[in-house]
Amino acid sequence: MLMSALVQEPVDPAFQAAVLCFINTVVQTAHGPNARVFHQHEFLEAGFSVQEVERSLHGRQDERVLHELREWAKNFIDIQQYMDDLAVARGRARDLKEDLETHQRKLHEANIDRENQFEQIRRLLKKTENQRENILTLNENINELLEVKLERDQLVEENEKMAEANKRYHLHTTELKEKVESLAEEKKIIDAQQDQIEFLQDKIQALGGGEGEEPTVKPGVSVDAAASTTDTDAGENGSRSEAPIIPPAPPPPPIDGVPMAPAFVPPPPPIGGGLVGVPMKKAVVPNVPLPMLNWLPIKNPEHTIFKDLNDEAVLETIDFSEFEAMFQVKRIEKSKKDLKREENLQKLSEQLHLIEQRRARNLVIAKRRIGHTSYRVTEFIMNADLDGLLPEHCELLLKFIPTEEELADLTKHSHRLHEFGEAERFIYDLARLDRYESRLTSMAYMGNFDDLLTTTQPQIDAVLSASLSVFRSARLKKIFEIILAFGNYMNSSRRGAVYGFRLESLNKLADTRSTYDKKQTLLHYIAHVVEKLYPHQLSFYDDLDIDEAAKVSNQILGEDVRNLRVGLEDVKIEKEKEPDNFIIFSFYLHAQKKVEILTETFSKMEDAYREVCLMFSESPKTVEPSEFFGMFQKFVRAWKQAVQENHEWERKRKRGLVTNLLKKPEEEKEMMAELAVEAAAAAAMRRDNIIEETKKLSESGTSGEREKEAEKAAHRIPLVSHDQSLDIHDIIKEKGVHHLDFTSKLGWLKDKVKRRVKDKEESGEEGESRETGEQNQLEMNTTADPPEQTTPTEHTPDPLKIEFEDDHDGNGWDMPPLPPKDYLDESLPDLPPRDYPTTTTSEHIKPLEQTGDLISDDDYYAHMMNALNS
Repeated sequence: MLMSALVQEPVDPAFQAAVLCFINTVVQTAHGPNARVFHQHEFLEAGFSVQEVERSLHGRQDERVLHELREWAKNFIDIQQYMDDLAVARGRARDLKEDLETHQRKLHEANIDRENQFEQIRRLLKKTENQRENILTLNENINELLEVKLERDQLVEENEKMAEANKRYHLHTTELKEKVESLAEEKKIIDAQQDQIEFLQDKIQALGGGEGEEPTVKPGVSVDAAASTTDTDAGENGSRSEAPIIPPAPPPPPIDGVPMAPAFVPPPPPIGGGLVGVPMKKAVVPNVPLPMLNWLPIKNPEHTIFKDLNDEAVLETIDFSEFEAMFQVKRIEKSKKDLKREENLQKLSEQLHLIEQRRARNLVIAKRRIGHTSYRVTEFIMNADLDGLLPEHCELLLKFIPTEEELADLTKHSHRLHEFGEAERFIYDLARLDRYESRLTSMAYMGNFDDLLTTTQPQIDAVLSASLSVFRSARLKKIFEIILAFGNYMNSSRRGAVYGFRLESLNKLADTRSTYDKKQTLLHYIAHVVEKLYPHQLSFYDDLDIDEAAKVSNQILGEDVRNLRVGLEDVKIEKEKEPDNFIIFSFYLHAQKKVEILTETFSKMEDAYREVCLMFSESPKTVEPSEFFGMFQKFVRAWKQAVQENHEWERKRKRGLVTNLLKKPEEEKEMMAELAVEAAAAAAMRRDNIIEETKKLSESGTSGEREKEAEKAAHRIPLVSHDQSLDIHDIIKEKGVHHLDFTSKLGWLKDKVKRRVKDKEESGEEGESRETGEQNQLEMNTTADPPEQTTPTEHTPDPLKIEFEDDHDGNGWDMPPLPPKDYLDESLPDLPPRDYPTTTTSEHIKPLEQTGDLISDDDYYAHMMNALNS
């Protein structure tokens, strides 16, 4: 009614405004959106329509009505719009979910690829590390070879110099030798002339010559020659005192018709004696230099073949031009290479050297390895160009940073720069660069950063993983608990119980050996106990991830991490001083985050390693991860080996038991002795039991019952004395023989034994009668029916492959089938027939002659068959 009155003609705008205000108030004051939607729906169902209200105004603009209509539109909740939005949102959510699943799947695949790539990177890192070591080794070898080559070149140059000097020395020595030989010849001539002069003086004195006599000159020697000889001798012996002048003597008579040469009076000689000698031969000067002939001249040709020889005539006859051409001494002409080498050596000797020789030589080798001039190297350093100047070259140059003394000397002599040596010039050009050492250090760090990071990160991860695996392993704690229990069980009575042990004690488990079997150790036994009682703890080593951590040194690892941090700080300083250098700036941004992550992981690793060390009472400061986890690694290897050896010993033991059961006795006497002892032991046990039963019956029963039981016991009492029974009791205690019930098998055993004995006996009446007697006796005393005897088949079973039958009679023991006849020993003793007594008197006791033991034949047969078949 109200809704129809709202639009009913004539329309009152005030009434409409009041109704619309009422509707808006009801809708807006509702509690919650559900109530608002409910009231809104009720008004719409009642016939409220905004279009009808606007139409009823007939174009009139009533502000109150329009205001209420705007309020209605403003607060109106459009459910259909919300449903459409919800449908769109659900579709969008479905699409986003699919996108999310796709991204998750891709992320999972990316993680797998990342792990594969990390694994590949690890392998490449290992290869890189190996190659890096090889490269370092090769570099060292190359350096050594270069040094050796340089030294060799220097030695070659020095040797060439020495060779040239030797040649000059040889030539000079040859000339001196020639002069010495020439002087020696002259001296010989002078000595000969002196001898002649002395001879003439003696002769003159003998003739009585006085002061007015003149000296006589020997024929063929001129006065001038004699004078010159005298002068020479006087010059050499200037200290000789002046002698009186000897006047010339009259000429001697002619010899062989040869006219006497005219006598000349020489001027007075400077020294006494008036020396006269043989004539000097004329020296021949060749046209070309010739080699020397090393001959030994004679002093005096008198009375020799050379006295009448005239070589001067021969010299005039022979043409020596061909001889000179053949024996001419060639002059050594230096090649261009030698001249150039000498020139270089001369230049080197003129250069100014301010650096120690060995250091300078190594610097020259390094410069040649780099392969760039000092100008190019300086340019590379200024631009931080690691493509032009490799990181290893940076490290190489860092070894030749000039010291303060070297810099002072270089600066002092910088005005003589053109005279610097190669090493001095190279290091001087580099040292003039601003922050030379700092820049080189940063470049070396930037070049080696990735290698150092990829080498350090896996080591940190390995130690962290190993520490956590050991710390969290419950099975490892159980193993230590078992070891602690065994140790306290062994030591607590003498040394007292302990609460724990050091890791070094794990190695002592394999050193403690069993006194029963030296091969078995305490570790073997603990592993056996764990496998038997705690099988789940046997493979505790699967929880541990310690192989890689056992190779890590914490000291070296910490040093690498510190180098990464310090190197990054140096790069930061260079970045601040060179803000326009894009290479340094980009590297710092790239490396900063990685170093922070690495440092954080290293801190976690140190904390985890400290905790696991304290867990086992070890000091993380003194024990390296390689040592700590190495002890676990060694213990795991020993544990696995002990378990494996335990399994092998168990298999061998089982094989040995089967082999011993099926093993044929080697010695007949041993077999028979063992059978006798075991049979006697079992018989003694039965005897004691029967005597005890007899005593009980005699005490409680009547006389008739006592006689019956005594007669029954007489058939069962073993034929041994009391003393023998006591000895047999000792055997029972020693060998552990138990009483066995053979009653149900007695007849069958006797039949089998006698059949085997019969086959081994020779045919004869005596043998047949013994067989018949024993067969009758067997039938009389059999208490159980023997099993049916099966005829042997053509196939004879192998005695070493006997299969035991099941226990049919429930007494806990059953006999196996007998082995073939050829398995029985040929010396099996024959048992004499014996009648069973009706009383227990001793006159019926007959010993068994073959064995020497007083035992019952029933027990003897039973134990003998038991031993033969087992």
